[in-house]
Amino acid sequence: MQPNRHSYVRLFSGEFTILEEARNDLIEPPASQEALMQRYSLLIDQYDKLLRTALKLSRISDIQGQSLTNQNHRLKQQSETDYLTGLYNVRKLGECIPAWMSKGLPFVLLLLDIDYFKNINDTYGHLSGDEVLKSVANILTEQTGPNDFVCRSGGEEFSILLNNIGLLQAESVAQNIREKVAESRFWLLAGESVGITVSIGAVEYAPGMSSEDLLVCADDALYLSKELGRNKVSLFPPLSDKRHL
Repeated sequence: MQPNRHSYVRLFSGEFTILEEARNDLIEPPASQEALMQRYSLLIDQYDKLLRTALKLSRISDIQGQSLTNQNHRLKQQSETDYLTGLYNVRKLGECIPAWMSKGLPFVLLLLDIDYFKNINDTYGHLSGDEVLKSVANILTEQTGPNDFVCRSGGEEFSILLNNIGLLQAESVAQNIREKVAESRFWLLAGESVGITVSIGAVEYAPGMSSEDLLVCADDALYLSKELGRNKVSLFPPLSDKRHL
């Protein structure tokens, strides 16, 4: 907590007293030159002390300011990231989609869901399920570019925004992700490993679509992948649905 005005008055009470005496001396000077020299010698000493103290307070204030900046940065990160995987969270996704729409560049939204993830939690426990989620998050980060956006949407669902790319190129990225997950082994806390698969839905942004349109279309494509037996990538053709109009 930084000192308030009253704290500073108490801290520099001696200096305030000397300054007040110096003002009085200007109005009614001491009787002798020697007394005047002593007063102003003391004033100079106290002024020097005051400057040194002010410099210390300035350094303390700088340190506190930097600490507050760092704390704000940490709080911002925590509000935007998923605590378990370190990926962005769904709140950040809600901010990112409109921002990408405003850029005027093509992009594709992928929705990814781990197939039968409940079975892992029920069989091995939620902590083992958490290990699987973190491993999947690492794969998604590895399989996407630095300008792409990867987030955990909630539970076992992830969302990916692929930057400056068309639907067919995005399908290739999605297939690579699907294949990488399917061929990997996921180690659990007890030293066991499991194999999993993922279902993916993809939709390309088209002008006139809202954020809700984009998410609904991607969810429709994801649902189609599940209907087809899971471990699939399904596309939502752009401009083929009234929601695009």
